Amino acid sequence: MGRIKRTTADLRKLADEHLKYEIDCLFGTALAMNAIRQESATDFIGTAVRNALLESFAIHARTLLQFLYSESPNGDWVIAEDFFDVPETWFQGRPQKSFRLGELTRRVAKEVAHLSYDRLLVRPEKKPWNIVHLAKEFAIVLAVFNQLVSSERITQGLRDSILQGIDLTSEITLPREAGQST
Repeated sequence: MGRIKRTTADLRKLADEHLKYEIDCLFGTALAMNAIRQESATDFIGTAVRNALLESFAIHARTLLQFLYSESPNGDWVIAEDFFDVPETWFQGRPQKSFRLGELTRRVAKEVAHLSYDRLLVRPEKKPWNIVHLAKEFAIVLAVFNQLVSSERITQGLRDSILQGIDLTSEITLPREAGQST
């Protein structure tokens, strides 16, 4: 059984209100974490804010990953293919999912969304989340989506959010790989 074909009006409304929200939150939390990294917040409140930003980033990243690379979506999930008359346009045009993006769903489930015993198995060198790298990888995939999707299916507001996120992540400096949590 195939997916329900959504109306252009529904896709535009969803894109402008909800997809835009997810994208803005993803890039906004990445930028905020980058700013905190630069200030090296170490007090109790600074640590709590940093963790809250990480959790927010992780949840929005997982949502966007499911949108961009759906494998077994629930019937009511919004997925990128919904925005194309021929889903293969997206399947063939999107970049291959990177290793980092491929690990994201598991990491969010085991390290953020659920209190799991698997947290005990995370080695110290694997514990940091490189938010900047992840945001840059999302920017690449969203740029392709922005190029491939018809202007009839999404709003200029969503296009602007994608482009702003791409511009902002291009200005963020990449932290060292080892020992950095952003």
